[in-house]
Order: sequence, then structure tokens, then C-alpha cells
Amino acid sequence: MEPRSKYEPDYGWRNRSNLNTMSISELFSKLKGTFIKSDFDLVEKTLVSREEMLKEEIEEKKREMELLEERMKFEMLERVTVEFKLERIQEEMNKKVLMKKGNERGDVVAAKDRLVGDGVASLVDEMGMNEVLKESGNVEKCGIEFESDGDAVKNRVVGDGDGAASAADAEKTGENVRVLMKAKQGVLDEQSKKDGLGASDMEEPPLKRVRGKRGSSTTASSWREREITRQKEGGQSVWLVQRQPEVDEKEEDENLMDAGGDEEDERVVQVAKINAATFTYPEPEPTEFPGGPSDKGVLSLYASHIARHIFDGQVREVLTVVSHGRKVQKFDTPDEDWFHIKMARTGLAYLSTTGYEFLDPALISAFVERWHEETSSFHLPAGEITVTLDDVSCLLHLPIEGSLLDHNNTLNKDEVAMMMVSLLGAKPFDAKTQVRVTKGAHAKITYLKELFASHVQSVADYTKESNLEEANKFQDFAIRVYLLILVGWTIFADTSKNTVQLTYLKYFKDLEIVDNYAWGAAALTHLYKGLSAATVPKVKIVAGYMTLLQAWIIQHFPSLCGQVENERYIEAQPAANKFLPKKGQNNVEGYRSALDRMLTFDIHWNPYDNHRVTRPFEEISFYSGWIRCGPMIVRYLPERVLRQFGRVQTIPRHPSHSANPLTPRLQISQQYAQYMDWVLTPEERGDLPLHSWNVAPGYMRWYFRISHPYMIPLPPGDPPRPFEMEALIEEDAH
Repeated sequence: MEPRSKYEPDYGWRNRSNLNTMSISELFSKLKGTFIKSDFDLVEKTLVSREEMLKEEIEEKKREMELLEERMKFEMLERVTVEFKLERIQEEMNKKVLMKKGNERGDVVAAKDRLVGDGVASLVDEMGMNEVLKESGNVEKCGIEFESDGDAVKNRVVGDGDGAASAADAEKTGENVRVLMKAKQGVLDEQSKKDGLGASDMEEPPLKRVRGKRGSSTTASSWREREITRQKEGGQSVWLVQRQPEVDEKEEDENLMDAGGDEEDERVVQVAKINAATFTYPEPEPTEFPGGPSDKGVLSLYASHIARHIFDGQVREVLTVVSHGRKVQKFDTPDEDWFHIKMARTGLAYLSTTGYEFLDPALISAFVERWHEETSSFHLPAGEITVTLDDVSCLLHLPIEGSLLDHNNTLNKDEVAMMMVSLLGAKPFDAKTQVRVTKGAHAKITYLKELFASHVQSVADYTKESNLEEANKFQDFAIRVYLLILVGWTIFADTSKNTVQLTYLKYFKDLEIVDNYAWGAAALTHLYKGLSAATVPKVKIVAGYMTLLQAWIIQHFPSLCGQVENERYIEAQPAANKFLPKKGQNNVEGYRSALDRMLTFDIHWNPYDNHRVTRPFEEISFYSGWIRCGPMIVRYLPERVLRQFGRVQTIPRHPSHSANPLTPRLQISQQYAQYMDWVLTPEERGDLPLHSWNVAPGYMRWYFRISHPYMIPLPPGDPPRPFEMEALIEEDAH
């Protein structure tokens, strides 16, 4: 390249120090006067091309850096989580050592109690109490028990463990006899009373408490056969209607535990008096339903279920789906170590990454139509399937072991305001204003977002001043505010768009033990409740964490809905992040028809094999019984969906055998905490199958009797569908 003959010094050669600050375009404008045009054009083309290549390389490196930073963030969260779990394990081991020492001490005390009990029993024999009891005439049977070498008394004394004797439940007919002894003067004062309603009061056999491993129940001959009895009262005929107590969605007195820890359910049977002249029986339900069920012993609520209306040809519009996924993604949180570490310790950090921006309301509506509250499962032609605790663990990375949430919704306004001040760092005036405006234990989301931003700024200010104590206090305030918003937008999403319940604040009081609660079970309870409420024909909205439901559908029914794979996904993240759903189509009829045609091998029953390194299977997923979140209770019945656990599906027991309707809420929490006593036995879990869709002989025949598998009736003359044919073949073989 030759310079021009005419040298013009003002074109850049004189001020070389300025060349480094020039862009390529500016540099070329200076060089135009120095070089020959043809050479200049070639150099310009080459350099511009090289510049574009460098820009692309820089952008690629930026993307790689972002991915590395994101991966490092997730690895840090995993490391902090693992370290925290190791600390918890060490604490549990220390507790077990202390419990062992306590049990040894308890054995010594119990031995002393037995000696005292034997002495009391001997004293009863020496006092000749048998003869005194016989003279009373009403408790002769109780006297016979005492007469048998004092064994009955000894058993009760030893069983109580504190030397106290009891003669309760002496008569097998259910009448309780209480004997009060005054041995000091040799005087016996005997009194007998009856608990509850006796046979003479109701013309029914008395109720007898039966206690077993699956909770307590109430039995009486002809109790279910004769629910209405007729009596004379004041010369007028009246009907006595015996109602069994309702369990679901009712507040119970949870103060059922005495000092010794023994629990007894003392519900009283309600008796309503109805005038015979105005009394009318309700219209009887149909004896048969087109399309099933022919046996209403399981789906007892089918008569009022949306599936019946749809099968009969009625139209239901696509449900409105409660979703806050976009809000969760756009929520501005500080990218600071203190925030990430404290969130990781709560076990709820991953909820901020799982909210879907788009959902498919028509797809969700099609599954709601197949949900049945009695079995807590979706009923498809291939059988039952549901969202399990294992699904929640893998999809959301929430803890499923731990204590169930046991709050109630009876906090008064003053209590709520005090909680906001002490736990959220709210000003007293603002707290009272929020409670007054929302008319209950709620706060507006807009206020909480402003409060969160204020606390984050306070943390920064106190950190600059090196006031670590105040900085840490406002860090905790900010974390609690964010957790409250996060759970309100995700696992506890309800029909309220602008407020969040403050009831959950009690679980964030000590941030070090937040992960001790079974948040996965709480999420599942809310989802089950939301699905059950949406099966009522007139309901037009479905609540609960719909991202969880759609992620579950994508995993188990990949061919049913549209989704794209997330290129940034790594196995350390929740499985819900693996796919991103496309914007859905409002074609519920198409999904309804597709589910009717779906075959067994179209379903991925157990899709988490590649995720087990990150999220191992937990034994509590086989727990069978009630689960709860505060006043909400739902059935969790893994025996009905064994194929989701890699087992052969057998005919399950009745839902009430697993989840007794009379089980008190406090007992539900105790059972879940002691879940190893309530998991399915090896026999109940079924055999390992040759194929993931295998079922036991007779299952399809039984299933088509108790279920409503199809939503669209066949046109007249069409041959049976595949699963109908299988059920018919089993019926003929039987």
C-alpha cells in the first residue's frame, strides 16, 4: 500500500495519541486522505468484516458468561441447601440420643408405676370392693371384672403408667361407669353416668368407640340403615334425623390432647327435630348414570359433578385460571449474597424460578372435568392418575417431609397488626390500615412490594454504616415480606388478585426452621382443594398453583400439549423448568376428545428417572391418609396410582379406609409426622411390572364399575372403545 504523493499532515499523523479513542468509522475518515482509494476500500472491507466477527464472538462470550453465572448461582444454592440439611441431620441425631436417654429414664419410672399399680390392685382385693359393687345392682358386670383376680384393675393401672385406676368403658354396650373410692374411712361412693346418647333416647344402639391403626371410628348396628327414626313427642309425630358430623372445611377444637397425650374424638351426634306435616324427602338420585358409575360406592358426589353434565350434552366454557407467573418473573429482588443464602435456607427459593408466563386454560379445564374429590385423582379411560408428593418434590423442589401447616383463620385484627409490626417491620399505623382496608388477615400486594423495596434499601444503608445488627434485622424483614408474596402468588394462589393472607406469617417467624414444614404437602392440599371446587358446574374459575398442574401435565402427557425445551435448563433446577409451555388454544373439546382416545402407553407414568440424582425418591410419598394445610384437609391416596411409582396397579381399598372421615385435624398432623406408621405396606404397593402400564387382573372391570372414564358418549352402533372392551372381556371371564 503506497501513500499518496501529496502528504497532508493534518489528517491524523500529527495527533497519534487521539487515534486510540476513535471508532473504526472515524479512523477511516482520517485515513482517506492518506492512502490510495482502492487500497483503502480493501482495508475498510476487511476491518469491518473483522469487527462484525468480533462483535459476534463478544456476544457469544457474554451468553456463556450468563449461563456460567446462572449455573454457579444454582450450585451455590444447592451447596447451601446441602450444608443446611447436614446441620439438620446432626441436630436430629442429637435429639435421638436425648430421646434414648429419656426413654431409659421413662422405663425406670414406668417400673415404679407398675409396682404402685400392683399395690392399688391388692388394696382393692383386701377392701372387699367386689361385694360392695354387687350391692349397687347397676354395675354388677363391672364387679365381675374386678373379681377376676384384680386383673382388670391391674391392666388399667399399668396401662395408664401413673398409678391411676380407671373403670371407664366397663359395659360393652357403651355405657360408662365411674367408681369413686374413698379408702380413708372405708366408705365407697359409687356413681355411674352415661356419655352421649343412649339407646333409650334414640331407639338406636349406643355408639361404641373403636380405635385402630387407621384412626378412630364409630359403629352401631343399623346405624347407616336407619338414619331417620320416628318418635312421639307431646302427642305429635316428629322425625329425629341423625346427622354424622362433617369434617371438611369446618373449624374443630384442636385442644383434644390431655396431659398424657392420649387423644379421643368426642363429637356429638346432632339431632334435628322436623315437623312431620312439613317434612319432605329430597328427590332420590338416579339409580344409574349413563357412562358410569354403576357402583356409586366410591364416587358418591358424582350426581352433582360437572362430568355428568358434560356427558349429558351440556356446554361448559373454558375456566379462568389463577396465575401469577409473569408477576413472579418480573419481581425485582436484590442480587446479593445475603438474599440468596437466606432464601436457600428456607427451602422455598426455587418457587421464584418456576412460575410459567403462559398457561393453557383449555387444557387445565379438560383435566378439571376428570378430577374427583372422593379419590383425589383424575379419572381417565386407562385408570386413575394424580399429582403426588413425589411429583411436587421433583417439579418444585419443595420439602415434603416435616410438620404440616396447622394454622386456623380466626386471628383478630389486633393480632394480625402486631404480627405485621414484629415480623414484617411495618409501621403500626400502616399495619392497622392494611387490616382495616382488607377487612381481615390480609395485606395488599402493592403495600408489601413497597415495604420490601424499603427494607432492601435499609439493608444497603446500614451495611455502608457497618451497622451489621440493624442490617441483619432488615434482611429478615425483607425475606419475610418476599416469602409472603411468593407463596401467595404460587402455592397458595387463590381468587384474590391484589391481597395475600397474613396467616402464613407464623411459619416465617424463625427463618432458620422454615424448611422444617412440609410445604410440598401444603401446595398439594391447596391444589386438590382448588380442583375439587372447580368441579361444581356453576364455578367458572380454578385456583391453586396452576404452574404445578401444567408442569405435571407436560411431564406425564408430553404428546398432549405444546411446549418447548428450555435451553438453559440443568438437572440441578426443578423439573418444572425443563419445558416452557406455549400459549394455549381455547379448544377444550379437542383436549376432551384426546383424553378419551389416550391409551395407556401414551402416558409417562414415572417420568423422573433422569432427575433422581438431584431429587431422590422419598418414602413419605407412599404415605396414605389425610393431608392438611390449616383448616383445609384432603385425601392423599397413593394406592390408587401405583403405576406412578413403578408398580402394578391393583384394586385399591375404599378411600374412607385410608382416610377416616372422623379423623380430627390434630391427629392428621400427628399421623403425617409419624408417616412410617402410615405408609403403604410392601403388599399394598403391588409387584414390579413388566411394563409401566400393567394392572392386576380384574382391575379394569372394577374400575369401569366405580368410575366415569369417558367424557364423550359413543354414537349409537359404534363398537366399544379399547378400555371398554378390556373391561367387558374381564366381566365375561368373571
